[in-house]
Amino acid sequence: MRKSIRKGVIRKSVESLDDLFQTFLSIKRAEGRAETTMQQYRDNFSFFMEFLEIHDIEPVIYEINRTVIREYVTYMREDWVRFDGHRFKSEKEKTVGLKPSTINTRLKTLRVLFKCLYEEELIETNPAQGVSGVREPQERIEILTTDELKRLLRVLDKRSYSEFRDYVLINLLIDGMARISETINLKIEDFDFNGYGRHSQQIRAFTFGAN
Repeated sequence: MRKSIRKGVIRKSVESLDDLFQTFLSIKRAEGRAETTMQQYRDNFSFFMEFLEIHDIEPVIYEINRTVIREYVTYMREDWVRFDGHRFKSEKEKTVGLKPSTINTRLKTLRVLFKCLYEEELIETNPAQGVSGVREPQERIEILTTDELKRLLRVLDKRSYSEFRDYVLINLLIDGMARISETINLKIEDFDFNGYGRHSQQIRAFTFGAN
């Protein structure tokens, strides 16, 4: 086992990927990462561990290198099957390959994980360094014009609870440039009513009622 020395402290290294990942989670929890981010780390790590098991690769750090991670990327692009083994899904629904954006999201977790472990001197090298992501096609996004947004808001009946709720949510999305998933997960403690704004690591700070 490797020993690392920092400020006179000798620390034995850990080889198990599971143990290293738990250490990584403890570090990110101490840094104040949101629970949604922590869960994304867990999910993406489990996908990688599943790949290692399928390919009979021992889940220890000395077995992980750039070649393994690139093979994982290729697996996600060319071999991963949606609904594989699902009894109630048709063959047509069992599509092959993940979207480039999904692959890059899963790869990003590995980059963050191994970079963190390397900087903490828990591993000797960063096996994800130098591994490129998948090129994502540029898609043209159609957006509503200012006039269309005004017409959309005018349609809603603010005397109705559900439509007034939708009216507030739409204004929040427009003013805050927030993602839908962020907006629907907001809690009352996320708001600063004295400062008339809201701030988080994911959403830009904004002021309510901005024109």
